[in-house]
Amino acid sequence: MSTGLRSPAKSDLILSLQAVDKAFDRRRTIKQLLRGTRRQVIQALDGVSFEVRRGEVLGLAGESGSGKTVTGELIAALQGYDAGSIRFEGQELLAQTKEQRREFRRRVAMVFQDPYQSLNPRMMVLDSVIEPLRVHKLGTRREQERAGLEVLDRVGLRPAGHFAAEYPHQLSGGERQRAAVARALITKPKLLIADEPTTMLDVSVRTGLLNLLREITRDEGLAMVFISHDFTTLEYLCDRIVIIYLGRVAEIGPATDVLQDGLHPYAQVLAAAIPVADPDAHRERVRSTIDTGVPAREGCLFEPRCPHRMAICTSVIPPLDEARPRRFVACHLYHPDGDDSSSDVDATADATAPMERDR
Repeated sequence: MSTGLRSPAKSDLILSLQAVDKAFDRRRTIKQLLRGTRRQVIQALDGVSFEVRRGEVLGLAGESGSGKTVTGELIAALQGYDAGSIRFEGQELLAQTKEQRREFRRRVAMVFQDPYQSLNPRMMVLDSVIEPLRVHKLGTRREQERAGLEVLDRVGLRPAGHFAAEYPHQLSGGERQRAAVARALITKPKLLIADEPTTMLDVSVRTGLLNLLREITRDEGLAMVFISHDFTTLEYLCDRIVIIYLGRVAEIGPATDVLQDGLHPYAQVLAAAIPVADPDAHRERVRSTIDTGVPAREGCLFEPRCPHRMAICTSVIPPLDEARPRRFVACHLYHPDGDDSSSDVDATADATAPMERDR
């Protein structure tokens, strides 16, 4: 499959996902096991494709259960994928040797959602921050401690010497998350995966952490995959947005365009759910039906909830096509005849190509 990238930009490509699938077995109760109930498979990801360039901030958006966190864990090689391809700097993750995987762990870091569980409560902050350096055997103990103090100062934990000697329970939520960011940055990674890092923080604290992440990506050229369901946060931080629904990509495009003028009905539903601070403001609500069951994998997965559903939606999977310049959407509203098989591969590949960073 073509990547859709022009040859001069290939050197900028750091991450590529092509048609990635991931499924899980649904747990069965003891009664179901004794009855011999057939196992059920939950398709977490279904043909997910996108690419990230160096220095780009790509947002993954969608409801809970859409597959955002699973995507992040696959990129970080915390889980294996069933089909497709994930390449970091041109190297297939499943084909990595033990030495290559070790180097990969140094170049890719992840910040988790819960700062209260991501730090070892029995270790002082400095020891937690420099633990990756110990694992990778980088530098002497003195050099590791010096690097730890520098990165603590970099993320705004000042004076660094004071916070270095603290334990996680002595820090606030925002300070813990900054310490988690410091630990992720200590090995100077090329790609950072942030899985809803501001969800458990107060609003006032979120702004400081978002500004920190924005400053780091801008100053150090760090690529980041930012996972969130908060459209305001995504618009503030990200260059491009990938909207995911039930494991499939629904729309890809520039952050502001997708969030303020979504083309896919699902993107419109998400945007309509954002509260407005003005009590006198009036806007059109986009309503959709609620589907609590597990949808069939054929056709469009959003069809049971879509206010614009058509007959073709139940049987034909919509390809990811370019509906507007640099706007790609998987919806039959933009190709209602369903006869796009000839251009499906090329259009999907072009949709994964990142935009030039403009900050």
